[in-house]
Amino acid sequence: LDRPGVALGYGLTGRDRPAVPELGERASKRKLPKPFDRSIMERLFAAFTTWFQRESMADIPSLVTGEIRRSAAPWQLAEEPSRVAMALGRDASAGLGADELPEAASDANARLLNRWRRESYVHRVLRLPDPSAMGWEVRGTRRAYLRRLWVRLHGRELRGEATAADEVWDLLDGALRSVVMDQRDRLKRSLEREGDRS
Repeated sequence: LDRPGVALGYGLTGRDRPAVPELGERASKRKLPKPFDRSIMERLFAAFTTWFQRESMADIPSLVTGEIRRSAAPWQLAEEPSRVAMALGRDASAGLGADELPEAASDANARLLNRWRRESYVHRVLRLPDPSAMGWEVRGTRRAYLRRLWVRLHGRELRGEATAADEVWDLLDGALRSVVMDQRDRLKRSLEREGDRS
């Protein structure tokens, strides 16, 4: 991830190389930066705003210190099972968003590719002659998937939830389902707006 362009290609940062996160002074759930570009405050903000999560967390100084340590670790995740899940997600998501889907490299990769291929909106968007914003979004599915997976694993670490081996597939599949539902909803709204203009 430290090699130039790797984390950028995964959609985890907007920079050629991840930078050390700032502490930050404010945060908002609207327009959060990509995961590796978030300040320490932005990384902890969602957890602070959810009461039931806040109740189960350590004191604020400990959370901040833990987040600083986490941001220096591989994949910017503290726990080895989380980092393994990210690596598995990286491998399983190969080909998501591609115009020409590759041969699956593993069972998990085949299952994620099949889930994505079954979506009628994917076929519809990829056939559009004009590379609209939705076309770019569909082609960026893998990057969106890896960001969503990172956010879920990061949240589990903040809440102190272990990532057991028998939960990994549900995490990988759930992240793609979530991205697919968001894309489907945005496409539907976009097509409705286009219909209203006609």
